[in-house]
Amino acid sequence: MEGASSSSGGIAPLPPSKFGKYITVLSIDGGGMRGLIPLVILEFLEKELQKLGGEDERIRISDYFDVIAGTSTGGLIATMLATPKDKEDTIKRPKYTAKDITNYYKDLGPQIFKSSWWGTIKHWIWGPKYGDGKVLHEAIQTKMGELMLSDTVTSIVVPTFDVSLMAPMVFSSFKNDRRPITNQLLSDVCIATTAAPTFFPPWTVKGRRDILNLIDGGMVANNPTMLAIAAVERQIVKENPDFFPVVADSPSSLGNPDVSKSEGFKRYLILSIGTEYNRGHYSLDEIKNKGKAMWAIPAIDMLMCASEFLVNFNVAIFFQSQGDPENYLRIQATDGTFQDKKLPLDAASKDDIRDLQRIGADLLDKTKGRTNEITLQFTSVNEDIKNRDALEAFAKKLSEERQYRIQEQEKYFANKLPEEHENEGANGISINENELGEQL
Repeated sequence: MEGASSSSGGIAPLPPSKFGKYITVLSIDGGGMRGLIPLVILEFLEKELQKLGGEDERIRISDYFDVIAGTSTGGLIATMLATPKDKEDTIKRPKYTAKDITNYYKDLGPQIFKSSWWGTIKHWIWGPKYGDGKVLHEAIQTKMGELMLSDTVTSIVVPTFDVSLMAPMVFSSFKNDRRPITNQLLSDVCIATTAAPTFFPPWTVKGRRDILNLIDGGMVANNPTMLAIAAVERQIVKENPDFFPVVADSPSSLGNPDVSKSEGFKRYLILSIGTEYNRGHYSLDEIKNKGKAMWAIPAIDMLMCASEFLVNFNVAIFFQSQGDPENYLRIQATDGTFQDKKLPLDAASKDDIRDLQRIGADLLDKTKGRTNEITLQFTSVNEDIKNRDALEAFAKKLSEERQYRIQEQEKYFANKLPEEHENEGANGISINENELGEQL
């Protein structure tokens, strides 16, 4: 089980990226019940990583990613992937497998998105389609308990939007970001990022002095890939010891003040998973005479669509110009596929769930896609490479990166004086108790 287990027999924690060649990022789009599509992809990836780790079923996705970013339903998935079994453990282990999260969606989806004809009428006239959202809120609170952002097993990035400030509010679990207002309950973060306008009400989060009134993160970035990159770059600028110094090829330069703070996209290894499979189109006749109420859903759909296209385009171009395009993998249905049925974000019947999982499974065998530089559409490429093949290759890169870091961390500690070693944290991070106390 090379590179996966520790000397004590457990799964070794992922060493900080400063010991490796890459910063590994997983990004999951928003999309309600369509989150079942990326969950199929994540189940496949987790099994591949377990194979590469010696068929060890204890291996989890969070063992390979420095950052997991998610918006709306993607934020819930990201948080569950990083939720610990026991926050008091010295080495925290993730509680849920990708399969566990899939089952959670299948069990609770029909309860959360249960609507009546009267509820639909109320939705169009007076308020959110699913009322006060009590079923969703209680389900998340039960799952997350009293866990905080600071308890996650790896760093997460989850966007929301504050309707009072008219500004994004991005939650993350980086140590440098643990201010009282941002180190919130995981349940509050998940409820806020899934508070889709017209479906659920805003969610209020209270700090010591501030009150945040938050809605769905899709209003900020339904595809959070670029947001995750920006969050990491901010940590590098702030010299977070998990990410800085940044060394491209060898950790032997650790501690060298002349090391560049950033090397652009050369340092990133990113998997981005979308939830769209059959993007609807609006004709002029459909929208030209719509009033305010009837424009609500098309307007939200268009805003999210534009955001996703631009993020795909920007990240793809940056990797082409500054990094290795093969280190950015976007898994999403290409334009024109899966046209047989359109499923909205609250499609939660047994048939809908079956169809969404089928779409995810079929997507594995579709040709790998890319963003068209002219139209910004995500289209198939003329290569005989399936998404399944691309994911297998990506899993191998993740496995090799993890093994490389473990070896380099061992070399690093072998060369340190005993008293220096004693002052290091579990992952090779220097700990300043006074500074940490101020951050918390």
